Amino acid sequence: MKKILLKILKIFGVFLSLLFFIWLCLYINSKINIPEGNTVSYPKGVWLPVPTDAFLSVYFDTEQLKEDGINTISLGPLAMNRIVSVITKPFYASLVKKAHKEGFAVHIAPLSWGPGFDTTSGDTTLENLLTSEAIYWAEFSEQYNIEYFSPQNEHDVVLGPELGAEWAQEVLPLVRAEYNGEIILKMGHINAPDGEIGEYTIFMESFVIPEEGVVDYWEITFSDATGYDYIMIDFFPPDELTDNQLFMNDLESILIAAQEEADKKSLKGVMVGEFGYPLKKPKISESIMPGVIVTEEEQAEMIGEYLDTAMPLVDGIIHCGYRMEGYGFANQPAEEIIKQKFTVDY
Repeated sequence: MKKILLKILKIFGVFLSLLFFIWLCLYINSKINIPEGNTVSYPKGVWLPVPTDAFLSVYFDTEQLKEDGINTISLGPLAMNRIVSVITKPFYASLVKKAHKEGFAVHIAPLSWGPGFDTTSGDTTLENLLTSEAIYWAEFSEQYNIEYFSPQNEHDVVLGPELGAEWAQEVLPLVRAEYNGEIILKMGHINAPDGEIGEYTIFMESFVIPEEGVVDYWEITFSDATGYDYIMIDFFPPDELTDNQLFMNDLESILIAAQEEADKKSLKGVMVGEFGYPLKKPKISESIMPGVIVTEEEQAEMIGEYLDTAMPLVDGIIHCGYRMEGYGFANQPAEEIIKQKFTVDY
């Protein structure tokens, strides 16, 4: 038994040594030959929040992504605590350097919520954590010439709409002090709290199961984006989608309201940060990932309709995933549709 334990410990020690060697190589590489960023007039990108998917897409799919018209890589480094951020920084630095060398622009949105993480308490400890991580990754984004930065991925989901809106304003000057690129407020929740009147009242047709006499109005309140460069909205179809054209009408209404909000706040514009029609829900994040499940053919058709509706109304658009389980379009009929839409100038 003792010999078996010693053998297991030896194997574990070798494994840890290998991990440390890989990390050290990434760390050393991250410190040298940092490329300049890349200017794009209209970001057309993929959101890569899963580290394995991000690695494979950036290191093995770049030629195909460029052929598809993708010009922007959107990354969500895990920002749960400082230890995680410090350990993963060389990894994300390597992704950014590779993306820049390949000619892509980069968007960073620190990711502090998801399966297995309790970030819904809304107390000052959580606010302080998000602020600290926003500053850390803002410094990173300045150092690595990153073009677009969001202080947090869906701050209004992590903290709730009201507290999230307050935090977004509090963190902005701290981020501005460290980062000179374009700062984007990435939103995942635009409904006003129940019973409250929003700044925009929109008749929504697709988010209710049609019943005679049913009218569904959404009270919309965007987080205060004063001082930011762009609003970015993550907007998926409902899980029970009866008619995609009705959803297109709703999408158009939401984006028109977002552009009105951007004009009021004198911003540069509006972007879509995430959208998609999944073939299935990823096992690890099934409970939080939105969108109706469709067939490959439906996915291609509906993504085409989404892009036709959204692209003329926004200043950049990012699809949720390339290889991502269920949501990605790699080697699917949707890839040809995205290529057709993304290779047109806007």
